[in-house]
Amino acid sequence: MSSPTLPTRALLRKIQSFNKNRVFRVVVLGQKGVGKSALTVRFLTRRFIGDYDSSLEKTYTCTRCIMGSSVDFVILDTAGQYENSRLKQHIKWSDAAVLMYSVTDRCSLNEVRRLYFTITTSCRRRYKPATSDPGQEFPPAAQHPLSSFPVSLVATHTDREPDRMVSREEGAALSRELGCVAFTELSVREDVDSVMGVFQDLFLTAQQLRKTHQHHRSSSKVRSSLGAVSHRGSSLIVSLEQQRLAAARAGGSLGAGGEGGGVTQSVDDLDASSD
Repeated sequence: MSSPTLPTRALLRKIQSFNKNRVFRVVVLGQKGVGKSALTVRFLTRRFIGDYDSSLEKTYTCTRCIMGSSVDFVILDTAGQYENSRLKQHIKWSDAAVLMYSVTDRCSLNEVRRLYFTITTSCRRRYKPATSDPGQEFPPAAQHPLSSFPVSLVATHTDREPDRMVSREEGAALSRELGCVAFTELSVREDVDSVMGVFQDLFLTAQQLRKTHQHHRSSSKVRSSLGAVSHRGSSLIVSLEQQRLAAARAGGSLGAGGEGGGVTQSVDDLDASSD
């Protein structure tokens, strides 16, 4: 029986526990022919290979040292023709995404918008609010559908400047509009350092977003706990006040007769004797 294309989360956890490295899953998305395979292999091997079978979908792994930590990259190089169900499975599996288009093909830029819509839809469904309190507010960054799923926008084929159809300014504007964490124009053939930076910066950004997200969740839990304690404290105060009022009413009833009457009478007797 053939093994699945995507490594399962359980398998990745076993790999991570065995070698103590961090596992970072990245899905590379874009229209057919924009250079997804060339970008991936350039990062893995630092070599440029221009010809690939664009109908194949492959998963690559490599280990890199980033900021003193060993990171196991698991990169899914997609085929470029996506069924929505398959694309959503890729997004659910991954920790981050690289969205690609070619500066020589405006249609590939339009495809980025479609892919982005699918990504945000999937992220909204898998995003779980840090609190069940409907009145709890989060900072805008924590509410964004990509707040815990970073996306980097990459424009390729800058070495084919005479064929350019999409300006750098237009790509940067789209990156800001979509909320991508980074925008890079590069030539996979000529600029290996920029290719390396795309994946390394994406990992560092993902780590920072994860810490921020965990902080918001922890703060929310603390506020929720404090709110519960405050509510219980208020209920206790109300209960004690009710008991005090009940005791006062009971004391007033006793004052009308019984022991209360005896006490009143004793005071009258003392007044009479003093006369």
